[in-house]
Amino acid sequence: YSSKQHNPESNFNHRRRKKKPSSAMMTMAGGNKNNNNNNAKSDVFLVNFDEEELMHLQDLLKEMKEEYGLERDVNAVIVNESNWFLTVDGAETNEATSTTTTVKPPYPESCRCVLLNGDNAKRLMPELKEAMIDMGFQPSIFGTFTEKNNDKSIANCARQVISAHERYWKLRGTEDNLIDGSDDDSTDD
Repeated sequence: YSSKQHNPESNFNHRRRKKKPSSAMMTMAGGNKNNNNNNAKSDVFLVNFDEEELMHLQDLLKEMKEEYGLERDVNAVIVNESNWFLTVDGAETNEATSTTTTVKPPYPESCRCVLLNGDNAKRLMPELKEAMIDMGFQPSIFGTFTEKNNDKSIANCARQVISAHERYWKLRGTEDNLIDGSDDDSTDD
């Protein structure tokens, strides 16, 4: 084990934090409308993670960049109310205006999801998932942004990935916890 790895016995707080994101996170997410010219591209979007986990994941991503000989750093950002309705590129979607302002996330709070953007991040799979589990992260559903969903909100993409996972593993439970698939662009064949 590397000395930088997180102790698996450590108790991460896996509940979404209600506090406002740091300015660095806003810049990485493209969450500030006045900051559309930022050069930080987010590669990994973390749904239902907290800042402590982000810190540990960033250390892991730095190690993996060197190990895999990636061209540039792999940046991660926490998905929260500041960027739910933005696209992966930081553009606003019509979901932001059509949805009432709420503190409740537009995806299941109990489900952790990692969304990968671009070839730089996708090259790390499946080793990234395995390394996160080895470090003590709770298991997460992994998905990617594609050309088909690049213009959708981050929240919409998270819902689609979670819904597809539930369908594949036949995890749909009671009517109270089903994900509304009305905006899911995928088809069941």
